Amino acid sequence: MFGCVVGKRKPQWHLAASSDREYFARMLVDLYRFFKPRLTILDGIVALEGEGPGKSGRPRGLGVILASQDAIALDRVVLEIVGAGVDDLFTCKVARDDDIGGTDIAGTQVLGEDIASVMVKDFVFPKVVDIGFPLPFNLHRHLKKHLTAKPYIDKKSCTLCSMCVDICPPSIMKKIKDAIEIDYDNCIRCFCCQEICPEGAITVKEGFLMKLLLQ
Repeated sequence: MFGCVVGKRKPQWHLAASSDREYFARMLVDLYRFFKPRLTILDGIVALEGEGPGKSGRPRGLGVILASQDAIALDRVVLEIVGAGVDDLFTCKVARDDDIGGTDIAGTQVLGEDIASVMVKDFVFPKVVDIGFPLPFNLHRHLKKHLTAKPYIDKKSCTLCSMCVDICPPSIMKKIKDAIEIDYDNCIRCFCCQEICPEGAITVKEGFLMKLLLQ
């Protein structure tokens, strides 16, 4: 649904949401309820698992195409296929908490292939640690630096095309001589840079505390 946001409003909304994923998800759900698409089609022939998006992920064949008049129900079915739950996808979580509907898999009618026949039991998800709980501002800012993942640029793979610099919503990436530098203190962790990098030179680097939690 974010494709319905035009021009420079996209980075503005990214910046407004910052690293608050639930805020961003609620915005997407609001867009969905406003535009009310008649049909949503999802191409799941090849999925991307691991630390995506972009070249950092790994292609994984699922061999499915799904369509629904209810995009939330469609997302819920996809979660079931890859072995995830409602709380693993913020848009579904927001829809459930707001009682919008579509998140109850037991009440979802599925035509065609049975869900069990296309389920994947070993799908690899990106490593995510949420620090969305209430904390004093200074402490939250400090934890964000050491607990959240951040984009990391492999200088050997980077061709200095500056596509990441151009797309960065808060404009905290700069091309300086023979390298791209990131102001991590003001990085909102939207990972637009990782998604657009044509060389796969931008990967996810875990913070120190995050590494300890994931061990």
